[in-house]
Amino acid sequence: MSDTESPKTTYHSYHELRVWEKAIELSREVLNQVLALQKDARQYFGQDLIDLSLTIPSLIANGFASRSKKEYIDSLKQGLRNVSKIETSILTVGEETPLNQSVSPLLVDLRKMLASLTSALTKPAKEQAETAVAE
Repeated sequence: MSDTESPKTTYHSYHELRVWEKAIELSREVLNQVLALQKDARQYFGQDLIDLSLTIPSLIANGFASRSKKEYIDSLKQGLRNVSKIETSILTVGEETPLNQSVSPLLVDLRKMLASLTSALTKPAKEQAETAVAE
């Protein structure tokens, strides 16, 4: 079941969200790949990549814990912006690098998941109920 499949689904913790799990997976892969880079490349932008990837699961967690749907949506949108920043950075290294090849599929999946959750949260309540009935 996806995070946005039914508005009736209740999550008690952000740890239950597949989008958060995917963000953690991305962070781990970025860390592993940055550590494998040559020293010059690692020093040039490695820490920025690590920091950006680590903020995504944090943004999801903070948004989940917020008292406002708007804050949650804003956190998810910032996560989407960070996905784009990571993608841009790794493309500067080259498309055929192990970094790009291992991280890009995770970025694609995470972008879809964040966009889907953001979209589900921005639907008016009536439209959410209609979607749940249709499914």
